[in-house]
Amino acid sequence: MRRCRVLSGVTWAIALIVCGVISTASSSASGEVTQTQIDSAVRRLKNAIYSMQRADGSFETKAEDAVHRAGGGDTALAIYALLQAGESYQDPRLQPALKWLAEQEIHSTYALGIRCHVWSHLPDQFLEKLREDVYTLDQWKAPPAGAQNGAIGWAYGYRMGPVHTSTGQYGVLGFWEGAKRGLPISKDAWNGIEAYYTTGQNDDGGWGYAYKGESKLSMTCAGLTCLYITRDYAHRDEFKQPGFSRNHPLTAQLDKGLAYMDKHYAPAGGGAFPWYTLYGCERVGLASGRRYFGNKDWFATGAEFILAKMGNGNGPFPALQSHGHAAAGHAFALLFLVRGGVPVMINKLEIPGYDWNNRPRDMASLTEWVSDTVEQEINWQVQSIDQKPEQWMDAPLLYITSQAPLELNDQQKARLKRYIDMGGLLITAADKGSIQFTRSVNDLMTELYPSYAYKDLSPDDELCKTVFQVEPGRLGVKTMHNGVRHIAIHIPRGDVSWTWHTQSQLDPAPWQLMLNTYYYATSKRGSRPRLGPHVIERTPGAGDKAPAITVARVVYEGNHDPEPLSWETQANFMYNEGKAKLETTSVELDHLRESGVRFAHVVGTAAVEFSDAQVQAIQSYANSGGTILFENAGGRSTEFVESVMAMVLKAFPGSRIRPVALSSPVITGEGIGGYNVAQVDYCPYTLLKRGRMDAPQLMAVSIDDQPRIFISGDDLSHAMLGQTVWGVFGYESNSAHKIVSNLVLYANR
Repeated sequence: MRRCRVLSGVTWAIALIVCGVISTASSSASGEVTQTQIDSAVRRLKNAIYSMQRADGSFETKAEDAVHRAGGGDTALAIYALLQAGESYQDPRLQPALKWLAEQEIHSTYALGIRCHVWSHLPDQFLEKLREDVYTLDQWKAPPAGAQNGAIGWAYGYRMGPVHTSTGQYGVLGFWEGAKRGLPISKDAWNGIEAYYTTGQNDDGGWGYAYKGESKLSMTCAGLTCLYITRDYAHRDEFKQPGFSRNHPLTAQLDKGLAYMDKHYAPAGGGAFPWYTLYGCERVGLASGRRYFGNKDWFATGAEFILAKMGNGNGPFPALQSHGHAAAGHAFALLFLVRGGVPVMINKLEIPGYDWNNRPRDMASLTEWVSDTVEQEINWQVQSIDQKPEQWMDAPLLYITSQAPLELNDQQKARLKRYIDMGGLLITAADKGSIQFTRSVNDLMTELYPSYAYKDLSPDDELCKTVFQVEPGRLGVKTMHNGVRHIAIHIPRGDVSWTWHTQSQLDPAPWQLMLNTYYYATSKRGSRPRLGPHVIERTPGAGDKAPAITVARVVYEGNHDPEPLSWETQANFMYNEGKAKLETTSVELDHLRESGVRFAHVVGTAAVEFSDAQVQAIQSYANSGGTILFENAGGRSTEFVESVMAMVLKAFPGSRIRPVALSSPVITGEGIGGYNVAQVDYCPYTLLKRGRMDAPQLMAVSIDDQPRIFISGDDLSHAMLGQTVWGVFGYESNSAHKIVSNLVLYANR
């Protein structure tokens, strides 16, 4: 949660969309920890922290000692964690805690830095308290022993022992919270902080507790976090020229630090301070956008570690002690689960050897703006083009930007196409209006999708009005559409990555267009929880005993396959449900009769001119016992449905096209091992445009008193992907899977 404030009308509308219909999937891509388990852990951790509250309102669980003097730290961390977990500062339990915290004369850098987090996430009436604490931190900063290049940091408190990396990071974090709320931090301060972490980094890429001390995972998290912060506040304007990022002085040091994380990250790698360390790893993950350290998903593995240590029950949990500070340990664990599990809006594609990151804070700034606008935390990530595209599907949008021509090898092209075909939406933007990049993107997408072309985005398109009314012309926005949905958006003008990187609000169009795109790509639901699931993959062994069935995907001259992976997902669904082991085969419409397949799927998005040979093939196939589904993919083309109906009446003179009877096995599932689909769910766009609907809208033509020709004027193919976008007339994914399963099982009964 960000700081409390009054929501505008449009913000309330967006917030209601997010909070009302965001998915809460119950299984995870990692297969280890589920979102349901995390939600339960969050509730139990909040209850445990509240149970530690003392009569005076505080959460102190360890007496202040003479060395660290960390009094107030437990309470500050507890309040901050509860605020991040969605608790209101107006809660009667937090009001006395805030009063107690405000009255304390804090002596500890740790506690003061965290208290800054509390004030910065509260309304403006607390801004003066934040100002006072930031000023105090400024007075406490000091050089470490052996300082180089003007390095400064923080000791345990004012003149309390040597300057350390650990205490230093909490001083920096306190400054950061002040800077985010507009408080001035001098350039000299940022430079001194940066000097500490640049000169204190070891050759292995890590940092130690002491200045130039032996590298540790926890301190490497501190060093990386602080360098990411100083890059933002001391160097933001240095990245205007594309290509400079790879040569920036901080880039090599950040890369060395991340390489250390790749080698040494482990959920239990924090030694005596695992919860402090895990929270540090989470901060690096969010600051860098990295989902993986090495081959480990830091959030999935960290969450699994926390849940294992918590066990069952409602706490407090003995294993979550942090150096005797029970409330702090619980708060660190809660912060990891809440902040690390924030939904991901967009993945930035890392392409080795390519200028993919010219403006390193573009997506961080964009998602921060979106979070503020919708009053819900939204994140971004970096994903490598060398990873499986299934891993990219934790975000609905994939982002590529550069000034250099985009040149991918065949494997990389295949991964990009698979992501799009699974339901993802590609966003490309030309840094500094690069014509070379724009041409290369056009060439690449034309190669991948020769049947489609980039076209100017119309102001009447859903992308321009999903939330904000946007005029796309001055940015030159172009999109590629597959007849069902937008599959790619290109922004050739406006240098939007620089606009986002610098947080320039002079032109709202780039910001509003991306928020519109986000809600378009998620059917106004917002992203799902980070762990997913985001695609339907096969559960080993689930359908091994199911019958083998082949489905014909019919090919004709026209847009016959707008969603190429719809049947792959449907096959996984039916296998997991134990209904069938599906295979698909492509069959020319003219040769449908000879295919020997009992169920055929004909898809279209526009009018089809059926030849006499095709009409005869359909007639022969149905008369011989075959079943055909004609589907209006996307649900928007009345022309496709009209052309199919005209063809059917020509092929079967005197026949009648009627709604499928509610007593049909296709609806009841009886006798075919199917599902009862008498009541189904439609996607939000359909309900908005048509009103309440809960019955399937299938039409059929009977031959020999058996329905053999089925017509769906509503989308099924796109819904089968499980990534429904705004602007589609059709079913929700689960209903589409069941309807199609019934049709396949009915045809092969």
